[in-house]
Amino acid sequence: MSSGDIQARINGLHNQISIYNGNISELEEYKEEIIKEQSIIEDTVLSWNRAYDMSNGNTWLGNCMNEAEAYQEDISIEVKGSLLQTESLIANIVGIINRISNMIDDCNREISYLQAELERVRIAEEMSKKY
Repeated sequence: MSSGDIQARINGLHNQISIYNGNISELEEYKEEIIKEQSIIEDTVLSWNRAYDMSNGNTWLGNCMNEAEAYQEDISIEVKGSLLQTESLIANIVGIINRISNMIDDCNREISYLQAELERVRIAEEMSKKY
């Protein structure tokens, strides 16, 4: 392999690392959006509980909450399912980010090896020009 070939491979690996870093950034943003959605779900549950607590002594609100209470179990099951889905999705994203980080580490190891190889090839090329 010539020094030009090795340098081209090193440049290609640097480009791949840039792409991987971009992928990680996009996944981190997506993860943050999911965390915000999870927070909204949790806030909704808290609001429901506050409304239920406030319904004591308020006839109109109490009647509304009594009617809604019939659906509370179904809603609770759906909310728990949504929270489990968001937690699972976040865990999957973290797993993908870790795999991409490992691929970046692999690229960096190969770059280190190729830089050492490039130095050896350049020395050999210079020696061959002298003799």
